[in-house]
Amino acid sequence: MSERRIFKTVFTVTVLSEDMPISPDTDMEDVLNYINTGDGIGQVELASADSIPADKIEAELLAIGNDGTFFNMGDEDEGDE
Repeated sequence: MSERRIFKTVFTVTVLSEDMPISPDTDMEDVLNYINTGDGIGQVELASADSIPADKIEAELLAIGNDGTFFNMGDEDEGDE
């Protein structure tokens, strides 16, 4: 059995507007609509895309607000084929 690879992809989003309609709680879909069809203008750039070492996956999950177990789902069934 090969080890599963987990990737971390980071985007940088820049928004220019005359008002401040975007907050840290704004849904990304709303941000993209705002810069594509709304009253703002912006740009989305790929900042990085890297494979995460297995010993760093839990820390990365915790950093984005997960409990650290997202990729553990189904692990107990991997040997049952």
